[in-house]
Amino acid sequence: MHTGTNGRNGHALAPVTLGARLHADQTGIRVPESDWVELIGAIAWRNQAALRTLYDRSRWLVFTLALRITGTPQEAETVTLDVFQGIWQRAGEYNPASGSVVSWIMSLARARALQARSEQPPPRTVDPQMDMKLQVAMARMSTLELQAIASFSDLSYAEVAQQFGEPIGSVRSRLRSGLYRLRRTLKMGDREAG
Repeated sequence: MHTGTNGRNGHALAPVTLGARLHADQTGIRVPESDWVELIGAIAWRNQAALRTLYDRSRWLVFTLALRITGTPQEAETVTLDVFQGIWQRAGEYNPASGSVVSWIMSLARARALQARSEQPPPRTVDPQMDMKLQVAMARMSTLELQAIASFSDLSYAEVAQQFGEPIGSVRSRLRSGLYRLRRTLKMGDREAG
């Protein structure tokens, strides 16, 4: 572990550890807890510059924790932004007697990351046999049936009919026959589907 006294204005440099980095500003000089508390107080009074400073000092802490919990950078980024939005809204609730500012921020981050993880859909497992049946069923459908099914997921019958320049009855018929063929192949297997 490295410590030194060669920082700006004769301040002691913080030890080069993760914990020290969490409490240090960009110069590497240890930031006293009173400065963190002062930032939260300023944020409670709607000081945007204070929020920006707090964000710059602690965003990587929040992001790293969120990434470990959620498992995806996109989700971790969303959690990070949510946490700082929450700090903006709840800064007046912070009580220095209950712990350090960083502990409070990390508690907010952990809770939000766990919530985000619980909202994620479970990973999809693909049954290779079902996947093969689906490919066979799709190979047996006409192009018009496939187009009707693909379009119908986002459009109404009338919109699909207008898109193809076809009567609504024809679109319904193609959609019905395509879905029937798909269902039959998936239920009965390749040999029995015709």
